[in-house]
Amino acid sequence: MGDIKTIHVVNFINDLKKNGQRLDGKTGKLSASSVLNCYKAFNNVLSCAYKWKLIKENPPIGAKPPNGKAKKSEVYSKEELSQLMQLLDDKPLFWKTLILLAVSTGAREGEIAGLEWKHVDFEKGTIRIEQAITEIKGKGVQIKGTKTGKDRTVSVPEKLLEVLKKLELTSRQDKWKVRDLSEWPDHFFIFGNEFGKPIRPDSIGQWWRRFTKKHNFKHIRFHDLRHTSATLLINEGVHAKVISERLGHADISTTMNIYGHVLEEADKTAASHFDKFFEKKA
Repeated sequence: MGDIKTIHVVNFINDLKKNGQRLDGKTGKLSASSVLNCYKAFNNVLSCAYKWKLIKENPPIGAKPPNGKAKKSEVYSKEELSQLMQLLDDKPLFWKTLILLAVSTGAREGEIAGLEWKHVDFEKGTIRIEQAITEIKGKGVQIKGTKTGKDRTVSVPEKLLEVLKKLELTSRQDKWKVRDLSEWPDHFFIFGNEFGKPIRPDSIGQWWRRFTKKHNFKHIRFHDLRHTSATLLINEGVHAKVISERLGHADISTTMNIYGHVLEEADKTAASHFDKFFEKKA
């Protein structure tokens, strides 16, 4: 530990920003917040060692901490969302339902892929999100818990329930046709193929990109449908705590950090309403 220099800390941070550093089997880079958290953990260890006089100086002091803020996400406006709904009208029920669910619930790709029919309560109008699908190299798709390890129940709109009922009917017909040929006999995924295998999370994003390109529609990442969902709810005056629970954030501070700029804009709009209250009547 005594051999660690400031340059080693700098190289460590830079390496974390490169491709191939994820340990969850997913492609792509670590998020800005993950890089910052790794830096903080490393810094805390060395700071403790310095306080205990195990090392003569604290190497991270000379290193610039990484920026933990992610780039501002693009989202759809109300008008763009209305256009999207029109484009989905003549699309296969499978994909129409999936996109409606993504926008309505703000669920992550893996969580959507992991949904089973047992998670839908048509009477209460809710969906239980308690697992996700991930793809591991050499092992294929696997079931895991949600990102935060917390289950949540999300209320869904009537329109989504209608298309879910139609999709469930066709899903049960497909399941009956294959019978013993089902690849996942102990599970009944909402977005599975005819043999019951769940959709791969990355194939959702691939379809989404082809869809927006084909229709020359403004493209945002599929994950940004989650941000669109949250932003629209904020603009409609829904409490941040409710939005935090719908998104499955570990706590409300996560929601405030991600959507702070949207909440600030909504707060300014709210404050402007007082102008009419304070106006003097002629």
